[in-house]
Amino acid sequence: RRWRAAKAAELSRVPVVVRDMPDEEAYEESLVENLDREDLAPIDEVRAVARLVSVHGVQETGRRLGKAHHWVSKRKRIAEAAGFVVDFLERGVSNDIEAIYELAKLADTDADAVQQLIANHTETGHLRQEVKAAARAARDDDDDDDGRDEESRSPREAGDVTEARPTEESFRLEDRSAAAERGDG
Repeated sequence: RRWRAAKAAELSRVPVVVRDMPDEEAYEESLVENLDREDLAPIDEVRAVARLVSVHGVQETGRRLGKAHHWVSKRKRIAEAAGFVVDFLERGVSNDIEAIYELAKLADTDADAVQQLIANHTETGHLRQEVKAAARAARDDDDDDDGRDEESRSPREAGDVTEARPTEESFRLEDRSAAAERGDG
C-alpha cells in the first residue's frame, strides 16, 4: 500500500523500517495499523479481531490493539454470529457495528425475526432503529407467550407491584420485634 502511494506521489525514495518478526506478530502490527484506516471494511475488522482473540483472549487482544475489552468482545460476538448475520455484514449494506452487534444478539433469541429484518432492510433504512423495534417485538412476544393468561400471573409478573422500600419506622419495628424475641423488650 505504501509503495503504491509513493508511486502515485512520484517519489523515488520511501523511508521504511524493515523488521524481522514472526508471522503472527506481523499480522498484529498490520491490524493495529489498519484499524486506524477509515476505509477498512467492517467484516475485515471483525474477522481480524476474532482471529487475535482466538490466540490471545479478549483482554490481551484489547491491550495489544489499544482498545477496550467491550470493543473487542462486540467484534468477536459478530464474528461468531449466525451465518446470515455475517453474510449481511459481508454484503456491506451497513457499516454500523453497534447495530450489527445487536442484530447478532437478537439472532440468538429470534432468528426468524432477524432473517425477516435482513430480507426487508434497504440501504436507506435505519438498521439500528429496525433492530431495536424487532428486539422490542420479540420481548413483547415473549411476555405474551408464557402460556398463561393475564389473570393467572402473579401481581409482580403483571407489573402491578412496586418494590417496597424500608422506612425508618419499619426498622424500629424490626428492632422492637427482635428485642421482644430475646426477652429484652
